[in-house]
Formats: sequence, C-alpha cells, structure tokens
Amino acid sequence: MDTLMTVLLRCKDIARKLSQPSTVVTFDEALYCRAKELVWLCPNKLSNVVVRLGNFHIAMNYLGAIGDHLADCGLTDVWIESGVFNECTAEKMMKGKSWNRAVRGHKLMYEALQRLLLEKFSVWQEECEESTYDKITADARQVAKAFEQGKESAYINDAFNQLMKQMGNFTVEFERFVQSHSDNSTFMFWKQYIDLVETLLLFIRAEREGIWELHLAAFQKMLPLMVLYDHVNYTRWGTVYLIDMNMMQLKDTSPEVYREFQAGNFVVKETEGRFNQVSTDMALEHINRMCKSAGGLVDIIQTKTALDRWMLTCCDRAQLVEDACELVNYTSLGKSQTQKEMSDSRMSRDEADVCKIMDKLRDFNPFGRDRDDLICISTNDVLPSDAAAELLSANQRGSQLLTQFVEKRLGENASMSLHD
Repeated sequence: MDTLMTVLLRCKDIARKLSQPSTVVTFDEALYCRAKELVWLCPNKLSNVVVRLGNFHIAMNYLGAIGDHLADCGLTDVWIESGVFNECTAEKMMKGKSWNRAVRGHKLMYEALQRLLLEKFSVWQEECEESTYDKITADARQVAKAFEQGKESAYINDAFNQLMKQMGNFTVEFERFVQSHSDNSTFMFWKQYIDLVETLLLFIRAEREGIWELHLAAFQKMLPLMVLYDHVNYTRWGTVYLIDMNMMQLKDTSPEVYREFQAGNFVVKETEGRFNQVSTDMALEHINRMCKSAGGLVDIIQTKTALDRWMLTCCDRAQLVEDACELVNYTSLGKSQTQKEMSDSRMSRDEADVCKIMDKLRDFNPFGRDRDDLICISTNDVLPSDAAAELLSANQRGSQLLTQFVEKRLGENASMSLHD
C-alpha cells in the first residue's frame, strides 16, 4: 500500500507541474481495488486523482466468462476439427488467454454463425412468402456497386438511405424469425452466443473509436455474465468502477476529466489512422514487449540484484528500442498505419477460416435441430432441461444477482460490507 500511495502521489505531483487540475491512473483489478481504497481513505490528499480499471483486463476477464458459459457445448471442437486452431490454443482461448487469437477465434465463429443464421432466415422468409431479405440484399449490393464504380456521393447517399429504410423492416422480420424458434433450445443457445460476442465487439469498438458512453454501456452488459460465473473481483470492483465513472458523478467530481473522456481521451493512439486506439493498459503491454530480453525472467529471478537491475532499467530499455526503431524507420513493433486485420493476406486468411468453420457447422447443424433439447453440437449429448433453462436465462439471472449485490453492498440501505 505504501508503494501504491507513492505512485499515486507521484502522478499527482506530475499533474501539478504540468498545470493539470486532475490526474488519471489506470490499473488492472488487482491494483485498482487497492488504489480505490486509498482514494477513499485519503480523500483530501488524493482528491484530484481519478482511478480507472484497465479496459484490456476487463475484456480478457469477459472472454473467460464467455468460455465458462460455452464450456462443453462443442465450440472448441468446431475450432479444432475445422483446422483453424489446435487443441492447446483452443483451450487457452476458452480461458480468456491468448488475447489476439481468442478475439479472432470468436470473431470467426460469430461471422460463420451469422451467415448460417441468415441462410436459415432466407429459407424461413420463403416459407412465409416474405421478401424482406431479398430486398435488403439487393439494396446492399447496389450500395457496394456504387462504391466500386466510383459513383458520385449524392448517388451513394441515396442508395445508402434506401438500404437504411429496408433495415427497419429487416430488424422486425428477423426478430419474428428468432421468436419463432424460441422453443428450440440449441437454436437459442447459439443465438445467445452471437449476442455475447456482439457485446465484446462493442466494447472493443468503444476503445478503438474512443466512445466513452459506449464503453460504459458495453461494460455494463458484460457484468451479469461475470457475476453469474463467480468472477468475484470484477463483480465487486467492476460495479464500483461503473458507479464511479457514471457520467453525472464524474461530471460533478472531475469535470475536466469528464470532458476529456467525452472527447475520446480515455484511450491512447500510437499512430495516425482510424480505428486503432487502444486502452492504456494494452499500450503498456506494448512497452513491456519492447523491453523484453531473450529468455525473459528465467534465471534472472534467482539473483535479486540482477532482477532489480532488469526492472529498474525496463523503461529505459523500452525507450532505447523505440528510438532505434524510429531512427531506421522500423515499423514492425506496431507502428504501421495499416491494420493487420485490413491487409489483403489477413482478410483472405480470415475468409478461408470462416468457410472452414461454416463447413464444420453445417455438419453439426446448430440452427437446424429438430429436437427442442439443448444439445452439444459435436457429440449430440443432451443437457437436462433444468440445466438448459439455466444456461438460456444466464443474462437474466446474472442481472438479478448484480442488482442484489449493488442493493446489499452499495445502495442507500446497504446491509453488507463491499468485501462480504
């Protein structure tokens, strides 16, 4: 706690020398809880210190919660049998590890499931003698064709507006389609998975584009799943973080910080371009990567003096690597303005992997099961009806538990300590 207090006071002193009225410090959960307690204990000394929970670590924890929810449902079997990921990697991804691979794996699965779902929706529309899907497909192709042919902006705007008009009808019809399969547990379970991944993508989008309200809204949608699967620390301190960062409360306590967050300055940007902002804790991971040495801490931790030298010179070594890269215009450490996901080779690889997953999903048929039971798509094992009901109501049950947690520990009539 003494070390953490020293860090907070040092940050406050730096802000004072720069004539900044407040300072914002970001921690992972293990340190955030201690830092927040210090702010509560010393409100006068740390009155202008705003403590934030790292976005990167929030997202990793949510990935772990998704893995808990999807355990033994056949997801890892799809990844492995399609040849996209090996068994070891798939297991790490389900635990919320291997960040880049985990996000990519869920995005590929999300894309494959959405395509199969739209195919199913198209068939359902034909059976109902509806044409909404065909109309919106035609309008979308018209917009794409306009871009390809380099049409004038007025023409593109008209085509896009026509597409947006059809989107309203499409949303209504698609909701009807989903409701018509509400008795099919396997169908609804994989539709639920799509919704969970959408929440993750919204959280990442908020970070990449610097949208403060979307960041808070997406994290609020994440919390029920974390609560349900006993991610106790993020349940406790994620709730505190959301209350602390609530727009009106932050606006009253630190108006200048609120204005900066609204302007998108709760994330950092290393290069020019769009959709490439990252959270501060992820940016720190980039610095940690640059200051790594061959073999890491192996053998170094056996000698205290060597470990002290390695840690104390970490930032200096990272800066030296950064300066050397800039000197020779070397960009392989993340300084390229071209996003990896947007490169031709990456898009071709992603499309090929999506097709592989779709081929495997067609064999497993998650949206075409005749039985109403919840079935593991890879083994055809049937889950008991009571357990299936609990899985399908995960969001509602998590929301109820979260509401109870807040009322008992953080509400006006709180009857329990935050740590109970």
